[in-house]
Amino acid sequence: MALSLTTAGGALWPILSRRAGAFALAALAVWVAPLPADTLQWWGRVVLCLLAAWLAMLVVSRLLPAPMLPLHRRAVLVTGCSSGFGQAAALALDAAGAHVVAAVRTPDAPGTRRLVAQASSRMRVVRMDVTDDASVAAAVAAVRQALGDNELWAVVNNAGSLGVGECEWLDMDHMKSILDVNTFGTLRVIRAFLPMLRESKGRIVNMISILCRCSLGGVVPYCVSKYATLALTEALRHEVRRFGVSVHSLEPWFYETPLLEQGPTKFQEAWDKAPDHVKDAYGQDYISRMQNTRESLLSLLTLPARKVHVVSEAVIDACFARDPQVRYIPSLFAEFTADLTPFGRVIIAIMHNMFLPRFRHKSL
Repeated sequence: MALSLTTAGGALWPILSRRAGAFALAALAVWVAPLPADTLQWWGRVVLCLLAAWLAMLVVSRLLPAPMLPLHRRAVLVTGCSSGFGQAAALALDAAGAHVVAAVRTPDAPGTRRLVAQASSRMRVVRMDVTDDASVAAAVAAVRQALGDNELWAVVNNAGSLGVGECEWLDMDHMKSILDVNTFGTLRVIRAFLPMLRESKGRIVNMISILCRCSLGGVVPYCVSKYATLALTEALRHEVRRFGVSVHSLEPWFYETPLLEQGPTKFQEAWDKAPDHVKDAYGQDYISRMQNTRESLLSLLTLPARKVHVVSEAVIDACFARDPQVRYIPSLFAEFTADLTPFGRVIIAIMHNMFLPRFRHKSL
């Protein structure tokens, strides 16, 4: 029986995805395992099947190398390349041999100069402000010129902005500006470059966040924008499938990037700009305790995800794997948390109760 299962699995493997194949084979193996009849009820066997299948999916997606497409004449556009995930992904794609077009808002910024210094001569840099329709339209012409004999195979939407502060502290213009970058900026880029991706039957890769699954207080505009971008990603996947274009999401955990490092400064700025009646309601003691505990909370959150390079590896896989995943969660801890979304929400709630100060009424 074991031999026949192995033979069948080997025959079907080329036509099954890595994760789906592992899921099916592990579940089947547990189901047909010669367990004594009185050991488990039928529902217990089902639970074991699902658990074994889930673990097999994780192991396969993490450990088995994915067959890759040839990189020849396939170009990748990456937005937000002046720092963080965007810069790391652009450099990793460049090092792998891809033709990379790196989009930045400020071409003469220190981060952009650092990118150019570390990249090969293949990389091209174009200016793009994802919040400006005219800038995105100009970038389309610049990208066409930068492609040369290559085709635009993938667009990695990475440009993002961090909105920090509690709801009452932030004015509506600030909240709209976060959505304009993280959600509408992604949509602008997709709409502008979709005709080129239709020609190549290429891929759209949206860098989102684990906070599109589990919200965290104090970063409400960011969470809202990421939930919206996830909805955009999943709906768009159905719309463009008819053209041979695939859509993928990357949902990283909390990594120590320049975006995350801006958190304490932006938090203080949001408090400073809050209306006086809001400051009176919260009290200076609240903001002082928040500042004291935020560093400890961020240290705990970043503990499971120290290696930023795994995000870049996920970007490469999403762009060039023959059998790319629909959804990438680079951190194993984050994948476990996201796959069991209620469990992830419990973790976030525990962190809130452990680290963040509670409001106490003055009469108590």
